[in-house]
Amino acid sequence: VFNPAPQALLVTGASYSKTFGLDAKSHYLQLGIGAPGAEVPYRMLPMPGYAALFGAGTYQLRRPLLVLSGERLRARTSGPVTEAMQHQFLYTLV
Repeated sequence: VFNPAPQALLVTGASYSKTFGLDAKSHYLQLGIGAPGAEVPYRMLPMPGYAALFGAGTYQLRRPLLVLSGERLRARTSGPVTEAMQHQFLYTLV
């Protein structure tokens, strides 16, 4: 997501959209901070699936995640995601 963060930010949530699919497949989005391959997981967002041609949603973190200037923020998904997904991250500059 950020490699590295240009300045301190508060990540407040994420949104996603799937390009096509009639099945309702949910997934999780995990946010972590750290070096490649050694990220420490800090927050997880559920991304519910919708049985529609095009699905989308925006989900807020319960507590914002502080990413300091120079830190590396990574995201990974888990769950039965087979179709293409696009994620956008919501943040404010500190």
